[in-house]
Amino acid sequence: MFARESRVIADSVELVARGNHFDALVFAFPGCDKTNPGVVMALARLDIPGLALYGGSIAPGHLGDRDLTIQDVFEGRGCPMAAAASTRAIHGCRKRRVPGCRCLRRQFTANTMSTVLEFLGISPMGSNGIPATVAEKDEAAFNAGQLVMELLRRDLRPSQILTRKSIENAITSVAATGGSTNAVLHLLAIAREAGVELAIDALRSDQQSHAADRRSQPGGRFVANDLYKAGGIQLVAKRLVDAGLIHGDAITVTGSTIAEAAQMTKETAGQKLCGQFRIRSRPRADW
Repeated sequence: MFARESRVIADSVELVARGNHFDALVFAFPGCDKTNPGVVMALARLDIPGLALYGGSIAPGHLGDRDLTIQDVFEGRGCPMAAAASTRAIHGCRKRRVPGCRCLRRQFTANTMSTVLEFLGISPMGSNGIPATVAEKDEAAFNAGQLVMELLRRDLRPSQILTRKSIENAITSVAATGGSTNAVLHLLAIAREAGVELAIDALRSDQQSHAADRRSQPGGRFVANDLYKAGGIQLVAKRLVDAGLIHGDAITVTGSTIAEAAQMTKETAGQKLCGQFRIRSRPRADW
């Protein structure tokens, strides 16, 4: 189902872009599981200067001093049977779980693919992780409009960005953040549209590292907004670059390399999202 929906999105974008003879494109704001990969697939097909900007995550809900996500509601359904929570507490959790707009803040497919877009280099690093309702998101959108004109002037196209190296970086980012397994499907589709040969064995997580303690399913402590406060996706990228686990020379839409973009982050005190690495069991050359 996901493959069909992403393809329909890519087909629709391609049809509109070709029908209007666009010179360049900003995809703002893909916002969920299928739109994120769909717009990248369209960019790969069109191969005109362009970029994607993710709409951002919902702010977490709160119940007392606890951050809430939809997963808390899922888990809460089983609590009364285990006599672990009162009906009133579960009702309060349901009411407060989604306090605003945009996508779920856990590391489900939407935020996983948002991370992927930055590691692919097709989104400016640091832009996607800005939550939906934070004022900086408006600035990121304005900057995206300026950047696409620069891409057009320099004739920097997706075919120069969506390479084997960038896709390997994206694969590593999924494992490093405990991302959704739907990324396997989407990265294979993106690679195919970009003309990059990619076998499913390249996405085996036992060859990867884990760097960030993100709430995915079933574990993790921190939500997307926490990562933004701690330093953003650039912080994860910096950890991976410093450990030699990604291709730091892969180019991004800003014209800088991913290593250069990663060095611009500043880790804030009090948020310990990025910890020790579990080094892959086989070197990259064996992929």
